[in-house]
Amino acid sequence: MKRSGPMLKDIEAYFNERGLSTVESEQFFNFYELRGWTNARCQKLSNWKLAAAAWVRSIQRQYPQLVRPGHQASLKSQHKPTETLPIRPLILVILLLH
Repeated sequence: MKRSGPMLKDIEAYFNERGLSTVESEQFFNFYELRGWTNARCQKLSNWKLAAAAWVRSIQRQYPQLVRPGHQASLKSQHKPTETLPIRPLILVILLLH
């Protein structure tokens, strides 16, 4: 049977370049390997690196202590702040709709 996904060593290299351990890369590999390298809609992944990038961003945001020093800055430079509504007008809107 032919494999449909990437090799574990390629994923380990990708995660290592982004400051994450082989444990994290193995979790990613096992997750998608069990799913047959499909997304949540059961469609084949066209590019595993896109899924890996989302996985890495999630880890960097939720568990920054898992990222080796010097690799967290790449996330900060990619993040663009979004505008948020001030709290008072938001509360007023909620009260008016309630």
